[in-house]
Amino acid sequence: MEPLTAAEARRFLAATSRPRIQALFELALRTGLRKGELLGLRWEDLDLDAGTASIRRTLQRTRTGGLTALPAKTVSVRTPHHPPHRMHPLAQGAP
Repeated sequence: MEPLTAAEARRFLAATSRPRIQALFELALRTGLRKGELLGLRWEDLDLDAGTASIRRTLQRTRTGGLTALPAKTVSVRTPHHPPHRMHPLAQGAP
């Protein structure tokens, strides 16, 4: 598997039309978070002002086809490589 080039990543993000989904994809591209880590995020894990995401759990599929949140093997804080204001599209849907 080869990572996207910068140009490919820009085209991918440009093809997403919903700001919240685009912000999630951008977070994935800029931090390298795994799918389960991204889907395990909750609003309280995000510090939109500081631009950080605390990885506390992962979302995984169960044997019966359901989903379960499991504690992360290692709790970590990720800081995307961009200004904090870039995470603010997520805030539009924050509770």
